[in-house]
Amino acid sequence: MNNKPILPTLDLACKLIAEQFPEYADLPITDVAKQGHDNHTYRLGRHMLIRMPTAADYALKVPKEQELLPQLAKRLSVSIPAPIKMGKPSADYPYPFSIYNKNSPEAGLQKRIINEVMKMLKAVGFKNIRTLKAFDQSSGPDSQDESIVYECRK
Repeated sequence: MNNKPILPTLDLACKLIAEQFPEYADLPITDVAKQGHDNHTYRLGRHMLIRMPTAADYALKVPKEQELLPQLAKRLSVSIPAPIKMGKPSADYPYPFSIYNKNSPEAGLQKRIINEVMKMLKAVGFKNIRTLKAFDQSSGPDSQDESIVYECRK
């Protein structure tokens, strides 16, 4: 895994949004209270989040999330993050990044969200797990993708 970290700054986030998404350039961009390891997250206005990968290996997830999360959301009875836009690598920042709707989990809340989802799955008798199994997984990540295993263990 390529773990040479890049810590995106608020100034960098503002610059990338202004350059790549001028329609959002006038919205306030603020840091979230607690950051994760894989992504640095900023609030964009009142209804969006910017997630910026901190290393090359984490950046590999961005296009997968952009493609698969909307497909998965259509098949689930629970709300999941929805990507709105994908930023491109630039001279200032070497990775793609995502803009998500406000329902996206912020760094630091992931463990609580996972716990709540697990309780909900147990309460409905694994209905959602059957829904997930019915989803065509052929274009998804390999089952041995260590980042997925790592995230589930948090």
